[in-house]
Amino acid sequence: MSPRARPRPPTLPVDFYWKNGPGAAPAGIVVRKLKGAQYERRVGPRDLLDVHEVAAALGTRHAFSVYRLVWEGRLKATRRQGHLLIPLASVAEYRATRRPRRRPGSGERWFIN
Repeated sequence: MSPRARPRPPTLPVDFYWKNGPGAAPAGIVVRKLKGAQYERRVGPRDLLDVHEVAAALGTRHAFSVYRLVWEGRLKATRRQGHLLIPLASVAEYRATRRPRRRPGSGERWFIN
């Protein structure tokens, strides 16, 4: 008999809202959803985020994308008590320098004769 698989949640249990003014340091609000309740915390540039919070801040659904960015050296991270923590300043710096994804059908077209 195989174990019963739990249905996957449709979204991350975390939402991130950027709060940036012109020329201001990066800041935001992290909203976690646990057992029907919402917990909110304000974060500044020196605060640390976990992998799911960083995924929400970057707008991706997969936490493994964050692990890949850390492994490639694009995000600075530290380990504390076995958890990977990333400073918000590092996330904001990566977010400002990353290139938007291009779909194959958009933009320039290449023709081979």
